[in-house]
Amino acid sequence: MQLVSTIEMLTAYWVCGVVCVSWSSEVQSREQAGAALANACANCMENQVAARHCGAVSVLVEQMVHEQSLDLTECCVCAIRNLCINSLEHQEELMRCNGMVPLLQLLQHDTPPQLLEYVASALAKVSFATHTSTHTSTSLHALA
Repeated sequence: MQLVSTIEMLTAYWVCGVVCVSWSSEVQSREQAGAALANACANCMENQVAARHCGAVSVLVEQMVHEQSLDLTECCVCAIRNLCINSLEHQEELMRCNGMVPLLQLLQHDTPPQLLEYVASALAKVSFATHTSTHTSTSLHALA
C-alpha cells in the first residue's frame, strides 16, 4: 500500500510541476508543458485528479486567452479536452473560469482545420445538460 501512495504522490508532484511550467516566460516551454499535460491526462483518472488539485483548467484557459502561438493554443485545447472527459468537476471548473468563451471564439472561418477539430472535440466533452442555462447563456452572451 505504501508504494501506491508514493506513486500517487509523485504523480501529483509531476502534474503540479507541469502546471507550474505553464507559467514560464518562454512560449516553447509552455507549449511543451501543455502537450505533456494533455498526454498525461488522456485516459488517466489519477492524473486528471492531480491536475484538478493544481488548478490546471484555469491555467490552461488563461494561456488560451493570452496565447502567443498556435501550437500553444492547440496544446491547451487538447489538455482541456482530456481533462473534461468524464469529469464533471473539470467541466464545472471550465464554466467557472469562463473557459467556454475562448473555445467558442476559436470557431471562426480563419481558424486552422486541425485546431477546429480540437476545439470541436473539447466542446463535445463538456456536457451542457449538466450545467445550468445561466452558465451557458453567460458564455454565449460574452461572444456577442
